[in-house]
Amino acid sequence: EFASAYLAMSWSYGNLVHFAEQEKYAEKALALSERLTDRERYNIQGHYYGESEKTYGKAIEALEKLIALYPDDISGGNMLAIVYYRMGEMQKAIERYKACIQAGTEDVVIHTNLAGAYEHIGSYDKSIEVKESYLKDIGESAVMRRDLADTYRKLGKYDLALAELDKAARLAPGAWENLRGRGDVYLYMDRPGDAEEEYNELLRGKEQLGRGWGLLRLISLYNLQGRYEEAKKQAGVFLELAEKLGQSRWIRMLRTGLSSLERLSGHPGAALQELDKAWASAVADESFADQREILLARGLVHLDMNSIAGAQDAANQLKAAVDRAPNKKLVWYHHFLTGMIELEKGNDSKAVELFRLGRPLLLEDSAVHLRFADALGSALYQLGELAGARREYEKVVSFGAGRLDYGDIYARGYYQLGKIDEQQGKTAEAASHYRKFLDLWKNADPGRPEVEDARKRLAALS
Repeated sequence: EFASAYLAMSWSYGNLVHFAEQEKYAEKALALSERLTDRERYNIQGHYYGESEKTYGKAIEALEKLIALYPDDISGGNMLAIVYYRMGEMQKAIERYKACIQAGTEDVVIHTNLAGAYEHIGSYDKSIEVKESYLKDIGESAVMRRDLADTYRKLGKYDLALAELDKAARLAPGAWENLRGRGDVYLYMDRPGDAEEEYNELLRGKEQLGRGWGLLRLISLYNLQGRYEEAKKQAGVFLELAEKLGQSRWIRMLRTGLSSLERLSGHPGAALQELDKAWASAVADESFADQREILLARGLVHLDMNSIAGAQDAANQLKAAVDRAPNKKLVWYHHFLTGMIELEKGNDSKAVELFRLGRPLLLEDSAVHLRFADALGSALYQLGELAGARREYEKVVSFGAGRLDYGDIYARGYYQLGKIDEQQGKTAEAASHYRKFLDLWKNADPGRPEVEDARKRLAALS
């Protein structure tokens, strides 16, 4: 009946992304917390209530009481920062992380959390400063070297990223995270063969978590290459593992991802079936973040099926969902889906307005920027505003985040740039962009219309 031990077990399972066990042991800790000191009780309450949007208010109340009594409590301060972050209060999160560090913590995770918060608001220089200060003042850390490598990858400084990963490998030779980091850099360097080799090496490792990440990364890589059928196979393998382990959140994530792959490969009915299963799970678990993702995905599938009514129904539900959320910036979901609906209706100017309303609400390093740039580029292209469309698609192919999540958008960005070049009479540039797209999709599923069209256009230019 050691409540704080159950809390520590909950944290450990959370770090292993075994969310079912994380919740189980947090509940056990809470049930035993009434007999504890104020410090332990408020800590447990803050961590338990901070995991659900419904109880963020209770989490903040408990954690602020804790900090008032014990200003240097590192665990409570870190959790308070996490809740602020989840509510979209990034500056408050930054101040709380800084207070933890000023209190003397050497916990590498809190330093990387602060660095990540800076990146979320676009302050990459401050992020690098936090990481370099840790290495200089506290000491070497493979975790910090990998995190620094990830920052350099986002900035397009791939040589520096690989150098940091080499240092991490010397500090922790057997860590699976080194393979994942190197594969990610290779993917961004457009070296898919090297990335695939690193990700496959993850599958051969002993760590279950590393194998899971290997599957996720292969799904991302195959999506980028237009190999949707292969991506679906890998998702199926991971789904079997998730079901075996009873991890409902993994299952929802995979079903939502599978629905996207089914939609992209031209099977909207199968996509809706996956989303219906994911929705039932998200409602049962009161997972509001997953519900928003599913509603957005459902609306996009209905648009592919030429069902404006179905998409609008999803948009109405999505609006109600974001209105209930404590983070009011999440209204970007509704702006994006309604923008896509207006685009389908042919109301391109209205779509542009909605996309421009939604994008500023995103975190600076959010992968969703790729989706907005793609959608806005498409609307501007339809309006004949080629210069504006070009700017958006240049963002698609150069943005430092999102390629792992929306690799298909990245690859097709070159195809779209080729069409813009062609209309503007830039023959050499158009040919270069078509070749780049065709190289990325050289192993794409047979019969992809974008590939056939790009080949015809390139041949005509030649």
